Amino acid sequence: MEHRAAPPDDVIVQVNAAAVAALDERISTGQITEEDVGIVDDGKQIGGGGGRTRRTFSQSYKMRHRNPPSGVHAVAVGAAGVPVAGRGVRRHRDVAAVHLLVLHPAGPRRRRRPRHPQLHPLDAHPRQPRQVAPLPCTRSCASTSTSAASRCRCRLASDANLKFHSKKSRLQPRMLKFLEGSPIAQAVITYLVLVGTCMVMGDGALTPSISVLSAVQGIQSRSSSIKQGHVVLLCVIILVILFLFQQYGTSKVGFTFSPIMLVWFALIASIGLYNIIKYYPPVLKAISPHYIYLFFARNKRAGWEQFGTVVLCITGAEAMFADLGHFNKKSIQMAYSCLVYPALILAYAGQAAFFIKNPSKLSTTFYSSVPEPLFWPMFIVATLAAIVASQALISASFSIIKQSIALGCFPRVTMKHTSKKYEGRVYSPEINYFLMIACILITVDFKGGPEIGQAYGVAVIWVMLITTHLITVVMIAQGGWVPFAITAFFLIITLSWTYGRSKKNEYEVSNLMDRQEFIKTVNMSNRVPGICIFCTDLMNGIPPIVRHYIQHMGCLRELMVFVTVRHLPVTSVLPEERFLFDRLEPFGVYRCIVQYGYMDTQNMEDDEYVLSIIASLKEIAQSDDETMMMDSALANGTTFVLGRVILKMSSKQNCFKRFVISNLYRFLQKNFRSNISSLKIAPSKTLQIGMQYEI
Repeated sequence: MEHRAAPPDDVIVQVNAAAVAALDERISTGQITEEDVGIVDDGKQIGGGGGRTRRTFSQSYKMRHRNPPSGVHAVAVGAAGVPVAGRGVRRHRDVAAVHLLVLHPAGPRRRRRPRHPQLHPLDAHPRQPRQVAPLPCTRSCASTSTSAASRCRCRLASDANLKFHSKKSRLQPRMLKFLEGSPIAQAVITYLVLVGTCMVMGDGALTPSISVLSAVQGIQSRSSSIKQGHVVLLCVIILVILFLFQQYGTSKVGFTFSPIMLVWFALIASIGLYNIIKYYPPVLKAISPHYIYLFFARNKRAGWEQFGTVVLCITGAEAMFADLGHFNKKSIQMAYSCLVYPALILAYAGQAAFFIKNPSKLSTTFYSSVPEPLFWPMFIVATLAAIVASQALISASFSIIKQSIALGCFPRVTMKHTSKKYEGRVYSPEINYFLMIACILITVDFKGGPEIGQAYGVAVIWVMLITTHLITVVMIAQGGWVPFAITAFFLIITLSWTYGRSKKNEYEVSNLMDRQEFIKTVNMSNRVPGICIFCTDLMNGIPPIVRHYIQHMGCLRELMVFVTVRHLPVTSVLPEERFLFDRLEPFGVYRCIVQYGYMDTQNMEDDEYVLSIIASLKEIAQSDDETMMMDSALANGTTFVLGRVILKMSSKQNCFKRFVISNLYRFLQKNFRSNISSLKIAPSKTLQIGMQYEI
């Protein structure tokens, strides 16, 4: 099971020191009076409570080979925390109000639709496994200029003029028309979503730390000889093991630990029911929303400030629909409604009942409410559940980076597919080790103090669209700057790379060789035996670097092939559908689109790759002379030509743009994976041509 659970329940106790301090201040100023104790209701004290559809190859192939999702997968969302500990107010009605503040936002209404604007299910078919993308469809609207209505919903740039296979429309016509006609709106949405996506990375660095810390800290309640340094060391060891295990894929991690979540929910539900019966059964009456209104009316500003700590009790819900690429929507809804939410109701109500009768045990409410014989089993299960809670955000970080790379918003990193069944299950060593180092540094620096809770709260709140933005100002100064620092790091990379790539594409589109110029240049050049394969990102037109190559080389091979690699959202492409060819002018010039599935090996080092191209070209040969020319070219060797573009910002541009292009973008080009390493071309057969684009 790969859905994220929130941290174990004692995390709120450990991180809500700010709320306790606020309570102490209110008590010292006399804002809590004796008459406020109890719940008064009617004088009695009570307990608290169109057109023909055309399908692309990738869409048809996926429809033929997809496996419908089956089964109900339990969603591990926020079995997290003492819902009343953040308040700490010794009044039954405040306990009831806070209990409701937790249960209502975490209720079944949360399961109706995804809460991430940046995690948008692209596939509209109700029974089809969803794909998750870090940018909305307006990203593709901003990048091209034709057929806007269909373009926004296409999977590939070359499919811009094809209708999407779904008849459902995600956007209303007026809104769609506005987005298509407003470059400003497209830019605003794009950059806002990039910010939200990078905040998920910050969340991914904080979640493993706070989850494991909050679970392991429970051992200190049983032995005073165990110091905080011992807890931190144990947490670091667990985190290192967790991240090293990522290379085996989320499937094995989920298979290993998924039964733990069933045991976890069963335990917290059983213990909650036990506490309700033993300590305060009337707590179940806390179902009326009027307690929430009275809570805010009575506490005013202090109530709103303390509401931020209550939000930590429902963390994990923001990632509930993040795995639509792994599970379908109905299975998530059924698991949450039938398993998770009932367990949370009993767990939170049980802790509320225990706290009403034992207000002195504020800092250890969760573990103190566990019966003595069940403490150690509960401690072990809580620690394992924390590992599962960390897995979802780690996996989501890999998927987000992969999707950002596919959309040209992040430089290349190593991406390995760990599942032949699910496209979305990927692993990136670079991102994995970055998150591991970030988690270790956060764990060692914060040492389980309240600052890590403030940092985690800021990350979750921003990912959940700033639903409680009023408390972030207080939290930033108390450790909340950490997710912003991580966000700024990734945001600088994504924005710099996106801006540089857009300028590079604009230059290439505006400086393409036209048909007559290319024919004239080739006819005037000396043709020598052999094959020349130009690797380019453009599916249409001749890139300007070809002009640069001809001017400096003075000759061309007798057989020229412009190759563009196209990645399809399928496991593997059939051999007969691997190559798509188009004949260009003059004689001996062709365009080839090479299609790969996400589990295919992109190996161009072997001679079999060139032999496959020649064999496919012979099928479209129109004469014996053309076939003989291909055999002759094959016998004289093959050269792969790749362009290395260096962007140079014009001196007329402002200094900030020059800094982004000349320093940041160029640094990313030099230090991240190049297209040569991703294509796996033999160095002995590779010729790299450098060209400077002045923009």
